[in-house]
Amino acid sequence: MKNKDQYGVWYSTQATVDVLQTLIRQLEAGSPDASRVPLRIFVDGKPGPALSSSSDARQLTPQRADLTPFLSPGKHTIELRSGTSAHASAYVNASYYLPWTDPTVIGSSVPSGDAESLRYSVKFDRSAASVGDLIQCTVHAERVGFRGYGMMLAEVGLPPGADVDRASLNSAVSSSGWDLQSYEVQPDRAVFYLWPRAGGTTFSFTFKPRFAMTAQSSESVLYDYYNPEARASLPPARFVVK
Repeated sequence: MKNKDQYGVWYSTQATVDVLQTLIRQLEAGSPDASRVPLRIFVDGKPGPALSSSSDARQLTPQRADLTPFLSPGKHTIELRSGTSAHASAYVNASYYLPWTDPTVIGSSVPSGDAESLRYSVKFDRSAASVGDLIQCTVHAERVGFRGYGMMLAEVGLPPGADVDRASLNSAVSSSGWDLQSYEVQPDRAVFYLWPRAGGTTFSFTFKPRFAMTAQSSESVLYDYYNPEARASLPPARFVVK
């Protein structure tokens, strides 16, 4: 029940079947007389907002509660408690933001020195340019403590209206050997499929700004294809185009 992503789904067919069977057994064991069950949210053991739950299957509207007054920096434990013996399941989703200056944001999510830790850098040869000027981006991706190999995805954040030179992308793919397999150009980023060798993979490509702006790119992220939680993130770059 705990291994869901932020969309409330599971990661394989077998896991989904197991969970659904568990939910069905819970419904069968539930009390048919529990028309409305009082619930209360507890944050770190302290009582918070009260909610109510109905056994009516037509109640599909989610209930919302603002926990801001109960939160402070650090880890928290959130519980749903009821005074009855009725069975229930709950799905809680939390989103939060961290400033780019926080070292946990721009660093690798895996401890330094671990065989699966990642090193990532994205450098632009200029951040101030004129419309139509060529800007070169150099990317370095590395799996620190490299042993074996595995596919990685490198997302390079681009400023709005960037016209990526596909000839430079094709040249980077052809000259990299087997390191750089392929790429995708999306509206706000370029995505590269990598198999980095020991010591990392370095490549470059170019793009042109199509209009004047003072704007930031999207973030740049490097992550393991089969383990997306192992990632290194870089803050957006600021561009001034006249």
